[in-house]
Amino acid sequence: MTDRRPRVLTVGHCAMDHAALRRLVETHFGASCEAADSIEEARKALQEKRYHLVLVNRVFEFTGEQGIDLVRQLTMECPDVPVMLVSNFAEAQREAEAAGAVPGFGKGALDDPQTVARLAEHLGEPTNDV
Repeated sequence: MTDRRPRVLTVGHCAMDHAALRRLVETHFGASCEAADSIEEARKALQEKRYHLVLVNRVFEFTGEQGIDLVRQLTMECPDVPVMLVSNFAEAQREAEAAGAVPGFGKGALDDPQTVARLAEHLGEPTNDV
């Protein structure tokens, strides 16, 4: 049996933030959520599987890599996969969108209905409005 749930890849987040993002997409969309710690891991994951959305941290927790670098790479290499920056900084969001990312959200807005609406644009209608 094939898993038809939306699939999300989080990149560069600490375990606690990945868990919060995972809860968000699982609870509202029934999506599966996997993690990558680096640009290299993210690119490998995207070569191996199809993702409906990639959630990129502004600065990667374990490697210090800049999320904007991955945004630029993925929007060129995988234009059919939406990439969203997760950052509370408005300037970082503007830079990511200018580089081809879809509008993102900050970690402080995980419970915001606008965040769910932004995710719904790429993951489908929410299965559960918590």
